[in-house]
Amino acid sequence: MREFGELEMAIMDVMWAAESPCVVREVRERLRYDRPVAYTTVMTVMTEVLRSGGNAELTMRRFFERISDDEMERLRSAMFSAARRTSA
Repeated sequence: MREFGELEMAIMDVMWAAESPCVVREVRERLRYDRPVAYTTVMTVMTEVLRSGGNAELTMRRFFERISDDEMERLRSAMFSAARRTSA
């Protein structure tokens, strides 16, 4: 499994630092990167970062560290509900 590239890490830093979910436009506006990055480039990286061999475990762990207890409980409930549907 490969580590994030520079642009991927810069985008993930923006997403991890956010207080709430971000849309592509917000990530692009907050992005700290050496050169201008097109909206579509940010969108592509955000869409493919987990599927492209990035560190999915690290990404998920960072996500779980940043959500509230209430959000964690809703996520847990949704996961159990989905698991019940698939095993039925």
